[in-house]
Amino acid sequence: MSLVQSVAVSTCLFVPTFLAVSAASLSRPFARLSAAAPSLPFVAAGAATLAAVSAAAQLSLVPADLFLLLGPPWIGAAPWAGGEMVAGPSRRQDESFAAAVIAAYGAGLIAACTCAHPLCEALAAAAAATVVYLCTRGGPGIRSEEPRGTRR
Repeated sequence: MSLVQSVAVSTCLFVPTFLAVSAASLSRPFARLSAAAPSLPFVAAGAATLAAVSAAAQLSLVPADLFLLLGPPWIGAAPWAGGEMVAGPSRRQDESFAAAVIAAYGAGLIAACTCAHPLCEALAAAAAATVVYLCTRGGPGIRSEEPRGTRR
């Protein structure tokens, strides 16, 4: 599979997730949890772990190169989707999604070099995606900002 084909397949995996979760989280008038809720990291970590175990189980029979192509976008989107659905849209929604998927790819690649087991690779990708998503999402004080110079 060429690099262009690989990128096309990966994009087809995480773009529908991004669009669906963005539309769902933006259309709700309120979020289930506050962005400052201490359970938000647990929801994101749980979603990532569930996606990692599921990806490792379903993709364990495919070659390792194919696992690195298909697993990280699936795993990286999970903590973002979980966090956005329960705590509402973040201030940096696009950036936090991209950062989680990129971190999952990076951690999956590093884990592939050190550990050949798919579960090890998947859990490393899940941990990295969760941490990066929570750091990029934004702090608990998410509110609309006033334009500069309009302070009263």
